[in-house]
Amino acid sequence: RAEWLAHPLMQGLQGGSRHLVEDIVADYSGVDLLAFSSLPAISSDQLGSLEMPLLALAGAKDTAWRVSVARFIANAAPAGSFGTIADAGHLANIDNSERFNAQVIQFLKLFDDY
Repeated sequence: RAEWLAHPLMQGLQGGSRHLVEDIVADYSGVDLLAFSSLPAISSDQLGSLEMPLLALAGAKDTAWRVSVARFIANAAPAGSFGTIADAGHLANIDNSERFNAQVIQFLKLFDDY
């Protein structure tokens, strides 16, 4: 658990966000990490077949790779949108919940009649 909290993705957490993640990690057994899994293989063509609106968000302080993956997903989907959450890392919904929620709500309002 100490290694998880020391991971670079956790370094941007501060104040209440840091305490929340510490509590989550303390209660997390990690049993799911013992199960076999593989990365999903999703092609541009598969993303291009999605007809629904899609919002791919990334924390502005997340790794460059994760931001690029979110941007790729948004660009490949016909109704895809990409956004970054300022002052947020990998856990953008915790790091900057106000901005995260505002972007999600703004996106959803675009599709009131969907």
